[in-house]
Amino acid sequence: SEWLQSALPESRRRRLAGQLVASPPPSDQAGQANHSDHAPADSLRIALLRVQAGLATDPMALMAAGRVAMRHDAAVAHTLLRAAVAAGGGVPGRLALAESLALSYPEETRALLDELAAEPLPDELTMAVMALSALVTTLDGDDPRQLLATAGDVQLAPPPIRLATAMAHLLGGDVAQAVALAEPLAVDPQLPGVARWRAALCAVAGMATIGQLDAAIQLSDRTFAELGDEPDSGGFDVAALLSAVILAHERRGDLRTADTMAREALVRPGTDDAARARPRMLQCMARVAMLRGEPTVAARQMREVLSDLGGSDESFAAWNLGLLAVADAMRGRLDLAMQSLAEMDSAPHDLAVYRPEQELCRADVLACAGDLPGARVAAIGAAGSAWSLGHAPVALMAWNAVARYGDPRAARDGARLAASQVDGPLAPVLASTVEALAESDALGLIDVGDALLLLGFRPLAADAYASAASLSARRGDIAGEIRAAERLASVLHAGEPIAVPAASVLSTARTLTARERDVASLAAIGASDIDIAQRLGLSVRTVQTHLAHVYTKTNTRGRRGLADLLSFPTQSTNADKPTPV
Repeated sequence: SEWLQSALPESRRRRLAGQLVASPPPSDQAGQANHSDHAPADSLRIALLRVQAGLATDPMALMAAGRVAMRHDAAVAHTLLRAAVAAGGGVPGRLALAESLALSYPEETRALLDELAAEPLPDELTMAVMALSALVTTLDGDDPRQLLATAGDVQLAPPPIRLATAMAHLLGGDVAQAVALAEPLAVDPQLPGVARWRAALCAVAGMATIGQLDAAIQLSDRTFAELGDEPDSGGFDVAALLSAVILAHERRGDLRTADTMAREALVRPGTDDAARARPRMLQCMARVAMLRGEPTVAARQMREVLSDLGGSDESFAAWNLGLLAVADAMRGRLDLAMQSLAEMDSAPHDLAVYRPEQELCRADVLACAGDLPGARVAAIGAAGSAWSLGHAPVALMAWNAVARYGDPRAARDGARLAASQVDGPLAPVLASTVEALAESDALGLIDVGDALLLLGFRPLAADAYASAASLSARRGDIAGEIRAAERLASVLHAGEPIAVPAASVLSTARTLTARERDVASLAAIGASDIDIAQRLGLSVRTVQTHLAHVYTKTNTRGRRGLADLLSFPTQSTNADKPTPV
């Protein structure tokens, strides 16, 4: 790098480049090649030096190096493949360049594909051009189905064409078709590792989107087990695959695993294309923080994501704007939330695969702003579009939102059906929330809140407890109201304040005073009046007076009744939760 940037004469640079390329890899004391010191990235740098020194003239070698570089550094890949085209790579070179540019530079890709489409090509290459054109069309936010139909039966096409078509289906929202095309490629031992990585990414992301969460985790584990030690197992595809499997863990309800994987991936060795990998890991961490009820952490991380993207990957940025809007709304910054929603709506490119979740983000922001009718309309729209695309997890979350925002009977059937197609412990809890709301079952809502709290979903648990307290109050069930309200108060006070609709219930719900709560909590674990008096610095008579007020308010008798009333689970994720990044 130093001599390339220096003022050395061109002849000197060319001679040094030739010596570098001709030199063998470093050897250890036993005389064997030391591959740990001569990593694949070194050969990419050598190839780049050859291009920059004007020594590279073999288009096939340049294309091979460019394809390997796609695993590590997009800019190097583009340089090598452009050199391959300039060296006479012809149609294969231009196709390889178009494939490398498609996700980041759709306009340049479209220009290349338009040139190729105007030339007489063999059927196989024509199909490849159609498949890549469909991918670029999808990235532009348009419907690729007509182009995909023109491409013919891709099941009989070569693997690269099937993979490009699968990516187009995935980003276009037809996720089940994407999984059907990509999964066989991901497990095909005859394919090179690069192709299997990309196919695994497509299949795992698709499975996480349609609710096949266990299958997504299994395929990811298999891919890392079989390909994780290969020289090209680095770069953006690995980060994207990790992002997809983290989403699967999150939607199963395993927030701890999701957060741990994202934090470890931030410092994963071999992830060379860090500028593209880091935003995805930060987004995973921000989603987990938001579900746990840490919106300030989530908002900061989402802003880092947008800063890292720097205007690139506009579709991914638009999705992040929706999530950022929810985080800001949860922490009471509705001005910032509405600004993010406006930016999301004005994004020049969005993908069908993200749209249902973006609409669900709008519903959550409106609910935090107190516009429950508007929130219901947005949530119903999100549920309908998600279900039409086969996105069962998002449909389930949207029907759950419809129920929480005031229309549980309309959401009951949709939630039940969507939950049946989503793996993991979270889905039945979300469906049970809808069922309990539809049946006005206050005790059922308390059970749901307890289950959500054990999974670490603090805002959703607060919603369940708030609904239970409101239902009990309307029925005149004072003990039930206090039981739910005490849980609600404990959850809301357990972490960062969150501006969710549930928080307003505490202003009207009947609860114990702070001193009554102290006395009752000690009595509930069996402490005697004398023990309570000594621990709290009160007289025994004062303790007895407080207990009498508690028994009256809660309609309970004795310490056993208090234990049943006040016992509830604690959040399982707090004890060993890492410090926010």
